[in-house]
Amino acid sequence: MTGDAIALDAKTGAVLWRQPTRNAIGGGVITYRAGGKQLVAVAAGFKSRVCPVPAESNRIVVFGLP
Repeated sequence: MTGDAIALDAKTGAVLWRQPTRNAIGGGVITYRAGGKQLVAVAAGFKSRVCPVPAESNRIVVFGLP
């Protein structure tokens, strides 16, 4: 709900990486490979009665992994 995309170490739970998306993560997170590069896409922003946000602020944010 803070709007941060976070990568965690699977063994320790330590935060490896954090990037703000400027909106709460409101949907699924998917990882895929394109053009030989690993990518992670997140749905940032969502409209609900609990956490109303303007619809125009919704977006898909894609991050490239090293």
